[in-house]
Amino acid sequence: MRSVRFTTGFVILALAVSLVSCSADGEEGGGQATLTTGLFGTIEGASGALSGVRVEVNGVSASTDSNGEYVIQTGSGPTVVTFKADGYLPTVRKVTIADGSPTATHVALQPRAMAMPVDADAGGMVSGERSASVMIEPGALSGPGGSSVTGMVDVYLTPVDPSDSDEVQALTGSFEGQSSGGTSLLESFGMVDVTIMQGDDELQVAPGETLEIRIPAPAGAVPSELPATMPLWSLDEQSGQWVEEGTATLEMATNTYVGEISHMSAWNADKEAEATCITGLAVDINGDPIAGAEVDAKGLDYFGSSSGSTGGDGRFYIPVRKSSEVSVAVSHDNE
Repeated sequence: MRSVRFTTGFVILALAVSLVSCSADGEEGGGQATLTTGLFGTIEGASGALSGVRVEVNGVSASTDSNGEYVIQTGSGPTVVTFKADGYLPTVRKVTIADGSPTATHVALQPRAMAMPVDADAGGMVSGERSASVMIEPGALSGPGGSSVTGMVDVYLTPVDPSDSDEVQALTGSFEGQSSGGTSLLESFGMVDVTIMQGDDELQVAPGETLEIRIPAPAGAVPSELPATMPLWSLDEQSGQWVEEGTATLEMATNTYVGEISHMSAWNADKEAEATCITGLAVDINGDPIAGAEVDAKGLDYFGSSSGSTGGDGRFYIPVRKSSEVSVAVSHDNE
């Protein structure tokens, strides 16, 4: 593992309320030694390295080897990477791939919740861990090509606690939201992934229908101190951003946010936060800049995180909530 430290010149840039200003102007496993411009990393699950994880970036894909390692040669610049494996939540990361240097992205996937069967013809309430739930009305689901769904289906309802950094990083490294007002930084008050399967087919909400969901508030949150209503956001895997879609209302008896969803996705009860940008320089023990290092920022006094990579000059730019305490971790691996 290549050691990384911050230079003493670590500073906060000019404040901004938009994330737009916070920026700088496939093989199967192994092979990092010969990689120039591209992405590499190790994927882990609950029991260690995961093989067979599908990694996709810029239309190129690769699978992790027996050591959980992957390498993808691709173009430089900002992009979105997805990581998918059976039995785990899909993970989305926004990454800036350095030009002429391997860029690191290491991920620990979170197991998907156990399947809970429900009869699509009869419908019913499905309750999961931490008071997460989804109400499925009869005829509310559709299959491939919009086909109607009958019979038994499997519901996977996986809550993600925004106060648990491991759970959050297993879903997304970024809390950037896209609404009618533009791009903004988000502070999360609860997340849940909703996936419904019938055999090998991933189902959707039927056109014109909605499902009622309950999203658990963070562990330890006091209902009387939580906002009564909250914008509801879905995760767009193509852009790596959250998209505003409706409103969720706090149900104090269950300490959950209740809202209506029109498609399957990860869902987030968030409020927009005023953002600024931090920048830093990652260098090795010789003082040389490290290009392609992985950077993760986590709010210490708010529920939010952001991620990125160092550029060719070793510098990174990360959006965070204004006037807040944030921890930043930088890592790379040259083996």
